Amino acid sequence: MTDAARLHLAAAFDATITNERFIAAGGPFSWNGLIDIIQKLAPDAHVAAHQESPSFDIGANDNQPGADALRKWFNQKGWTGLEETMVQNLAGEL
Repeated sequence: MTDAARLHLAAAFDATITNERFIAAGGPFSWNGLIDIIQKLAPDAHVAAHQESPSFDIGANDNQPGADALRKWFNQKGWTGLEETMVQNLAGEL
């Protein structure tokens, strides 16, 4: 969520960003990976069962322009990892 908010700010203030669509995703993930992270963060949480054949497809979109904007405007090394994103978004929910 923080990365997406920062991309909105970068696009609003950076005059060199025009007609750009940012893919705000650090990389492929699966529901099984999300389930594993939730179980790690909250072992007592009730979560769905693993999928037998999880998909990792995020399409053929280039997420590098967004990572470059995060680096330029917020001195980030790139995208926030999936587990850290989950920690930020689920704080207080589990």
